[in-house]
Amino acid sequence: MPYPNVFQAMIGQTHYLWSPDPPEVVSLRLSDHYRTAGMVEDDHSFSLTFEVAGRRNSWRPSLKGRMRRAAGGTLVEVRYPMHPFVMLFTAVHGMFLLGISWLMGLAAYSWDLRAARELMKEATGATLENEEAEAKAAGHEVADPTSPGADANAPLSFDARSDMDEARFTVRGRDGSRTTVVVSSAGLALHRDGQTLSVDWNDLERVDLKENEHSVDLWLQTRSGDRFAPIGGHGEADRLWLATYLEARNRVWSQGEDERAKNDAERKRLAAVRNTQKQGPS
Repeated sequence: MPYPNVFQAMIGQTHYLWSPDPPEVVSLRLSDHYRTAGMVEDDHSFSLTFEVAGRRNSWRPSLKGRMRRAAGGTLVEVRYPMHPFVMLFTAVHGMFLLGISWLMGLAAYSWDLRAARELMKEATGATLENEEAEAKAAGHEVADPTSPGADANAPLSFDARSDMDEARFTVRGRDGSRTTVVVSSAGLALHRDGQTLSVDWNDLERVDLKENEHSVDLWLQTRSGDRFAPIGGHGEADRLWLATYLEARNRVWSQGEDERAKNDAERKRLAAVRNTQKQGPS
C-alpha cells in the first residue's frame, strides 16, 4: 500500500505532494473539485471532506493540511485524520461490542484512505509525492536577504509573494497567529486580526528579533515606539533571514526621495525581467 498506509495515516503521518502550479492555482483547483467540500483559506491551509460516488462512510478520513511555494510550484502537506466525533463514538461503542466496532471502523477507514490519496493527487495536479516531493522542495535556493529582489527566493515558510510594487510574507507565531507583512518602497504594513499597522521607512530605526520564554517576535524599533509581530512559528534561520531582509530594505528606502525612486525603479526592472523569463519566448 502506498505511503501513508492506514496505520501511518491514523497516527497523523503527512503525505507530501508537489505540483508544478503555484499555490493560488492549486488552492482554487482543490476547493472547486467536484468531490470536495470545506474550506481552503487565504493562506492556503485547508480542511476538507470528500465524497465517494454511490456510498456514504462516516469513518472516511478528512483532508487537512497546507500548501506552500516550493521550487517554482507548490508543496502540499496533507494529513488524513478520522473525524474526532466518529473516533470517540467508535471508542465508546467498542467497549460494549468487544472491539468489533473498532474493526469495522478501521476497515471502513482503510477502504477510503486509498481514495483520499488518489483524490489529492488528482485535485492538486501533483506530479511528485513523498520523498520525491520533499526533495524537489528542498532544492529551493534561498537568496541573500540583502540582495535586490531577494523576496523572489525567500524561505519557503513565509509563502512569499512579490510583484513590481510590493512583497508579501505570511509570518506565524508559536500560537498559530498569522501576520501578513507587506513591504514596498513606501514602508511596511502589518495586517493581523483585521487590523493594519503602517510604518514609514523614515520612521523605522532598526529591525531585530526579540525572544523571551514564551515567544519570539519580529521587533520593529520606530521613533514613535516599538512594534512587534510574532514570528516564533518559523525556524531560527528563517527568522534571521526576514529580519535581515527588512533591515536591508530599511537602509535602502529610508534614504532621500531621489535615491528611493532610483531603487524602486531597479526593483521594478528586476521584477519585469523575472516575469519575462517565466513566460519564455513568445
